[in-house]
Amino acid sequence: MRVCSVIVVLIGLCLGACAKTRLVQMPPSGPDWQRIDAAYVSAVQAANDSGEQSWQSGWLGNVWVNYFPKGSAGLCYQWQDLVFNAVAREAKSSPWKVGGIQVNKGTSKEHHAVLLYPAATAEPVKLGDLAGKGGSGAWVLDPWLRGTADVYVLQEWLKARPGGGADAAFEELPHPDGRTIR
Repeated sequence: MRVCSVIVVLIGLCLGACAKTRLVQMPPSGPDWQRIDAAYVSAVQAANDSGEQSWQSGWLGNVWVNYFPKGSAGLCYQWQDLVFNAVAREAKSSPWKVGGIQVNKGTSKEHHAVLLYPAATAEPVKLGDLAGKGGSGAWVLDPWLRGTADVYVLQEWLKARPGGGADAAFEELPHPDGRTIR
C-alpha cells in the first residue's frame, strides 16, 4: 500500500510539472513591461530548448540537478541568475528596477527569484513597503517551480512561501560573490 501511494504521488508530481500554461498575476502594463516580459519569456524558453544544458524545474528538478549535475541546471538561484541577466538590460531604460528576493535563507526551503519594482523605490529596498501597497507595487519573476515564465504579485508570492515569507529579504543583483549559472 505504501509503495502504491508513493508511486501515485510521484506520477502526480510529474504530471503537474507537465502543465506549461504560464501563470501571470496582474502584470504591469505598457511597452516597458512588454519589453521586460518578452526578454523574460525568451530566456526561459531558450533555457528549456537548450541543447547544451538540461534545465530542470521544481523539487524534482532540484533532485536531478543535485544528483546529476553534469550538464544540468535549474536550481532556483540558477533560474534567478538567468532571468536577471535577461531582463536587467531592458529594465535600465524603463521605470522599473530588478533585484533579487530570497526567503528561508539557510534552510532546506531556501528560495531565490527576481523582483521587479518601481525605479522610484527608496534605497535600501524594503519588501514590506512594496508588499504593503496591496502587492501591486512589485512583481516576482520566478520560473523555478514549473519551468515557465511565471509572474507573481509580490504579496501573493510571499504568502505562498513557507512561513508566509516573513523572513523574505531583498538581494542585490548581480551577486557580489560573482555567482553565475555555469
